[in-house]
Amino acid sequence: MAMRILAGVAVVGTLLAAAPVMATTAVYTITGSGTGQLNASDWQGAFTITLTGNLADFYPDPNADVLDPLVSAVVDIPSASGLVIVEATRLGLNYTNLAVFFSRSAFLNSGLDLFDFYLGAPVDLSASFGPVTGSGVFALHQFVDVPTSGGLLTFTSSGDVRFAGVVGRIPEPGTWALMIAGFGLVGVAARRRQTALA
Repeated sequence: MAMRILAGVAVVGTLLAAAPVMATTAVYTITGSGTGQLNASDWQGAFTITLTGNLADFYPDPNADVLDPLVSAVVDIPSASGLVIVEATRLGLNYTNLAVFFSRSAFLNSGLDLFDFYLGAPVDLSASFGPVTGSGVFALHQFVDVPTSGGLLTFTSSGDVRFAGVVGRIPEPGTWALMIAGFGLVGVAARRRQTALA
């Protein structure tokens, strides 16, 4: 009987300890067609920019919502995939002109814009949305020789922009460790109970 209580306490304690330790992760994608260079070699065609952030770094504001810094920014172009931008970056939405801005981090870098475009209507960056159509890409003149894991990346033109976001809660590594330890305790308690009965 005491072992059942101990096992129950272990399970409940593990679940209660794990419940508040959830990270809310957001993954945004910007897709389209474009041209540019990677290490001074021309590329042309479809691209995807995948931006991942933790909503703990989300700063809502009446004028602009900003996620700064992002956890990662990865670019796929026809000639290379998985190009991780090695500078700290951010993503935001300016509500004054409905402009999405993907830029260098204002906290950790210069804050210079890299890839900006307009939306027809506002979206909530703290919730899943899209895909929605973007228009009027601007600030590409600053997306020049951006350091990535595959070399220096430049965008010279872009069109057919689509923007989407998926926001969800996932357990952090510490949460997994607590849950596994709790299940281990339950297993030990059950094994001891079987040994005691034999």
